[in-house]
Amino acid sequence: MERRTIGAAALAVGAVGLGCMPMHWAYTASRRHGEQSLRTVHAALDVGATLLDTADMYGPFTNELLVGRVLRERRQDAFVSTKVGLLVGDRHVVAHGRPGYVRRACDASLRRLQTDVIDLYQLHCADPEVPVEETWGAMAELVGAGKVRALGVCALGAHGAGAGSASTDTTARGGRWRGAARSTGLGEVPYPGPGPGGQVRPQPGAGSGGAGQGFSMGVRGDATAFPTSATFPAGGAFPAGAAASGPTGGSFPHAHAGTIRQLERIQQVFPVSTVQAELSVWSPEALDRLLPWCEARGVGFLAAMPLGNGFLSGTLTPGQGFEPDDIRARHPRFTAEMMAANQPVVSGLRRIAARHGAGTTPAQVALAWVLAQGRHVVAVPGTKRVEWAVENAGAAGLALSARDLDEIRELPPAKGSWD
Repeated sequence: MERRTIGAAALAVGAVGLGCMPMHWAYTASRRHGEQSLRTVHAALDVGATLLDTADMYGPFTNELLVGRVLRERRQDAFVSTKVGLLVGDRHVVAHGRPGYVRRACDASLRRLQTDVIDLYQLHCADPEVPVEETWGAMAELVGAGKVRALGVCALGAHGAGAGSASTDTTARGGRWRGAARSTGLGEVPYPGPGPGGQVRPQPGAGSGGAGQGFSMGVRGDATAFPTSATFPAGGAFPAGAAASGPTGGSFPHAHAGTIRQLERIQQVFPVSTVQAELSVWSPEALDRLLPWCEARGVGFLAAMPLGNGFLSGTLTPGQGFEPDDIRARHPRFTAEMMAANQPVVSGLRRIAARHGAGTTPAQVALAWVLAQGRHVVAVPGTKRVEWAVENAGAAGLALSARDLDEIRELPPAKGSWD
């Protein structure tokens, strides 16, 4: 597989990685099979998908344990990325960024992963009660101690509160999600389960349950750090004149404005090697400012959810339904109506795949589009199945033509959002 060198630490990884989250978190529990997932990780490494993306919260902890079983045998073949910053309790997930906790969490991850060094340690979510520089400084100390090679940030769901928004603090968020908050004194919002990559997505108007788990997310104090939750706008859903053009013809505001401000702050403490954020044909918001920010500074970009939670693979049927513990059961783009309405997006990818010959799939076209956004971009599709891990890896060898890219640009904007 093509390898890409990303970040200040010159990290060399396969152009397509493996998101390990679906093996233990956010998707249907009845379809989780440990040995199958283990084979999937091995298969990904076999085809050059060297970046294994996990987190301590997935399970919690069980996903790191599974990846650790692979690393024990094949450490030299793998580039391991894990995350810190979200603490999973009995009924809550809370941001936790105090330096002492970061150090302990890193040591625990190292034990579970059965390795003496983490290649990339990502801040999953900043703690609004702790200055982000303190958390980042503690993470930088881990690099100095030889426990971590490079640091990254997850900006999943970190869209601004609106076009031209000056902040992404809890006040702005509270205004958008009014009616969803619980009166707990912590500003908690109903937690329908972690989204792909582990981001927290509130479900406006929902009760205190969600995902069949009853989780809620603690948002404490004035959130002067990376947002803990977000809406996911559809193309064309914002006021005229306040948006940039999306690759599928839609529009979106200056997304990730708050994230960029925070990145500028922590860059003064220690170099950011990677930023992980959602990027796909139907969620292109990062193209506006975040991707260019990374490219200009030599920061790698890890594209999360590049297959749109599986929709862009063309393997899902409108109205098929999802089990209650699957995040897509509450995702507004996965209602029967919206899945049917967004079929033209998949049809367009399928047409392009057909031009590239037998065996090329819509998923590979969608991933190749992500990779075409820059040499600093690595796609991190998640799966727990061997055949899909192998298929996804094949996208690294698919070169899209100018015609292909133009057709994708002209696809209708995706319908349905978290608003």
